[in-house]
Amino acid sequence: MPKRTNDFQKLITMIYQQLATQGARVTESKMIRDIVTEEEREVDIAIEDEYMGQPILIGIECRDRRRNETTEWIDSLIGKYRDLPVDKVFAVSSSGFTKSAQQRGAAHRIVTLAITEAEETAWATVVGETKPTRYLTIVTPRLVGVTYNGVSNIATLQTSGRVNVAEVTIHDSLSNVNGTALEVFDYLLGQPQFTEALQQIPSETHREIAINLSDSAYILGPTGTRHSISNVVFAVEQHQETMIVELEPGLLGQTPVAIGTGTSVGWQANMVLVKNGDKEPTLGLSVGPKVGMIGPGIVRLFGAADTLEPAPKSAIDP
Repeated sequence: MPKRTNDFQKLITMIYQQLATQGARVTESKMIRDIVTEEEREVDIAIEDEYMGQPILIGIECRDRRRNETTEWIDSLIGKYRDLPVDKVFAVSSSGFTKSAQQRGAAHRIVTLAITEAEETAWATVVGETKPTRYLTIVTPRLVGVTYNGVSNIATLQTSGRVNVAEVTIHDSLSNVNGTALEVFDYLLGQPQFTEALQQIPSETHREIAINLSDSAYILGPTGTRHSISNVVFAVEQHQETMIVELEPGLLGQTPVAIGTGTSVGWQANMVLVKNGDKEPTLGLSVGPKVGMIGPGIVRLFGAADTLEPAPKSAIDP
């Protein structure tokens, strides 16, 4: 939060007064967790409320400078708020903004206001008109390599392209690991211990995860030759995409609903929030790959500052 000049202190006091009777919470210098890095980031002024039982979070950033703010500050806010679970962002400057800064902010869902405009804003109306925004982060594990330890030259043959992993089957009745490397990998994605190891892999990097087998484990090569093995090492890469879903309020008959869609490079999502009388609102979500996308993934659904659905192990089928 910048040094509290009279103008900014007046703005904070006015926001408190406007929202005091509405039930919204106003906090100075609130720490919000980044949904990707999980680091805490400071927001100058945070306004928290609810819509149909779902949290709404508005961030206000303040700057006290003599010159009009340029795109430089707006670009820094774009980077800061890209992965913060905030529904709406306001940038407030004591001196105003250049035209290019205003255009840059509008293109990235950042409202730019001079301090005089902020003081004239009906913040209760702003809160009432704010649409809930949900962030979906989809982490897709990809198998990029396999090594069979205990075999003299299978790994060398494989990496040189002379052995196809689809033609090599793994057999271990004691560990319940049977099939090709791809089939075993799909099976392991449903095992908690394996998925926990996957979640430790940073996005867009790969790591090797070893699966130890019993003494009786073996593989059958393309020619049917049997080789004893001690473990299989999977080289796994994590690919991460985040999509934003804005919920639009409406009515289904007499039932209040909010519906939204989101899309990323490889995925698409449909979300609906339903308020049925005095019951707790229900949130429905469907996520699927776009045409050409294959493979399971792990869905992490984030709302304003909190995880809405703790589902680190839920698989997505194409």
